[in-house]
Amino acid sequence: MQKMDVVGFRRLRTSSQLTFESFPQICIQLYILNYLRNYPEELVALDISIDAIMLSLLLAVAHTMIELVFIFLEKIANKTSFMHYAIICFNGRFDWVPFTNHFSQKNKDQGGERFFNYDDISSKLCCINFQLNYLFTDDTILSLTRYLTLLPLENNPTKR
Repeated sequence: MQKMDVVGFRRLRTSSQLTFESFPQICIQLYILNYLRNYPEELVALDISIDAIMLSLLLAVAHTMIELVFIFLEKIANKTSFMHYAIICFNGRFDWVPFTNHFSQKNKDQGGERFFNYDDISSKLCCINFQLNYLFTDDTILSLTRYLTLLPLENNPTKR
């Protein structure tokens, strides 16, 4: 496995933890807290600590918020939508090349050409700069080549 594969699997693991662990945990703990509020006598009978549930709930929410902020920063840096990037993460970012979702569109931005710098994939939140390191591998170069060969040729009116 190459470095980018490891990074992709880590993002897959984090996305899976959020979806299949943190979100259900938050829902179940909120249900338990609501149940115990309506039936306080069960609190003593079941020997449940409200403080432990609240701490666990607080940590699950904090973990969820931190991971969502990182995914949000990554989606900004990669110039894609949140849902698109989340699906990419659920695929382990396997053979993923940033910015390829823009290749089929007209890449005009305020009258000029839009360039994608793979050495500087970054975003900024408040005063914090977030840098995403991307390294091309043999598989991602092949994937990029496939994207580029599918692009339609444009007629250049200045050349005759």
